Amino acid sequence: DGGLQIWDLASTLEHVDSSFLQTISSLVFVMDVQDNVAAPSAMDMLVNAACKLLRINPRVFIDVLLHKVDCLAEGQRLELLTDVTQKVKARLEERNILDTSPNVFLSSIYDHSIYDCLSKVVQKLTPGLYSLESVLDALVTNCRMDKAFLFDVRSKICVASDTQPVDVQWVELMSDMIEVVSDLASTYEDDSVEEGEEAGAASQALAAAAAAARGGGCGSSS
Repeated sequence: DGGLQIWDLASTLEHVDSSFLQTISSLVFVMDVQDNVAAPSAMDMLVNAACKLLRINPRVFIDVLLHKVDCLAEGQRLELLTDVTQKVKARLEERNILDTSPNVFLSSIYDHSIYDCLSKVVQKLTPGLYSLESVLDALVTNCRMDKAFLFDVRSKICVASDTQPVDVQWVELMSDMIEVVSDLASTYEDDSVEEGEEAGAASQALAAAAAAARGGGCGSSS
């Protein structure tokens, strides 16, 4: 149907059919940074999977999520990010996989970083992203907003934003607002309302909340 499809695959991709791998747009590899025992084997599995996939599908994106970083101090997180990025790139070059720079992100379920990471992954795969950004730029200019975001209400993933620099606090504000408005919408929805109508009500409520937030220096569109 042209929509985004997510498949949970084995880390090695050993038994995955090559014809299927040719259709993949992005490989999202999740590494548990709290599991020190499995870390070396996880790096090996990442490199092996990336090598196999890139040889079959050279245009695929390689995205690595260093998950559960909430246990680390800020300095340790940045050090880990740099270390993993350099090691993955070096290991790929050793296997003659050149001109490939995997995208490495820090994520945690205890803040908004997981939504930010997945938003960046999705934005790269969004058809017509530049057109969406142009529309949001026009919205910001004509409505005198500071910033405009286009969110998927259910997943809280940011599909697009205008081209001005993104302040992470604004993204957190919009995510919190979506959660509050979705909860309120479901509270006042009749049980007989179909799922599509429920989503529409949430979107309308979000638009109203965004209009109110604009007075505080932040605008959003969904």
